[in-house]
Amino acid sequence: MTKSVLWIDDSAEERAAGEALLRGVGGITPRLAASSDEARRVLETIRVDAVITDILRRRPDRSVAADDGYRFFREYIRRRFPTLPVLFHTKNLPSTFDTDEHSQYLSKWEPPAKKAIELEVRLTDTVRLYEAYADWATWQRIEPRLVEVTSKLLDRLRAVDDIWRLTPDQFEQLVGELLARLRYSVLWVPGGKDGGIDIVASSGERDFLIDVKRYRASEPVSVELVRSVYGVAESISPTRPGRIVHGGIITSSRFTKEVEIFRQTVRRRPLLRDGDWLRTELAKFVPRTRFTQHD
Repeated sequence: MTKSVLWIDDSAEERAAGEALLRGVGGITPRLAASSDEARRVLETIRVDAVITDILRRRPDRSVAADDGYRFFREYIRRRFPTLPVLFHTKNLPSTFDTDEHSQYLSKWEPPAKKAIELEVRLTDTVRLYEAYADWATWQRIEPRLVEVTSKLLDRLRAVDDIWRLTPDQFEQLVGELLARLRYSVLWVPGGKDGGIDIVASSGERDFLIDVKRYRASEPVSVELVRSVYGVAESISPTRPGRIVHGGIITSSRFTKEVEIFRQTVRRRPLLRDGDWLRTELAKFVPRTRFTQHD
């Protein structure tokens, strides 16, 4: 069932970017408001499953406005909707405002690609779109073999198409370096054959167990592979107290339609990034290059 998420920001640019992020999550109907008054009208008119709000708002002359997102949260949202999930999307330090058990902090400083991932997993948990299962599997075999990625392949890449000249291990390391540039803490699982996990990328309290697939465009990633990686993450989760564990696949190819259907049935969404995403992110660090999905 589609969930409704209200994005509040006085900046038209931020609202447009927020709407695009929400539409990219899937299973979400975005609602937009430029002020607390607009947000109040939305909340009093329709059911909203989560709110994403800025804090500091400004007048057209850039002076600070009386309309304050945190005050609106404290004096209206929490009084009317005590358990409504709220994400504070702000440049303010989280130490300058209080969160509760139904609210979280999402930094505006994060790169867009990382913010999209963070927003997706936070909304998945917050809005409770899915249900999950747990089953112990392969972490004990994986963990002792984690190593830091130090190959610096990203700096040496001259063309994005050079990914087809790398060895499988080098391609995994390249993806790990890319995630590190997006400010994740990254460890590599050399040699594969460990429940399909090649990379562990961590951010805050979350670990993403990622299978890297360098496939041709004619070879999409199947739902069976996604289910397998998801199952590994779910089985490991009970053994990692204090951590939120997600499975994931990053590929040079694409995903089948069945993969998206599967994503709509699970609570902790797997992190799925296709060749379009890979091309876009690599091009930021190798700006002179182009990328071809080889058949």
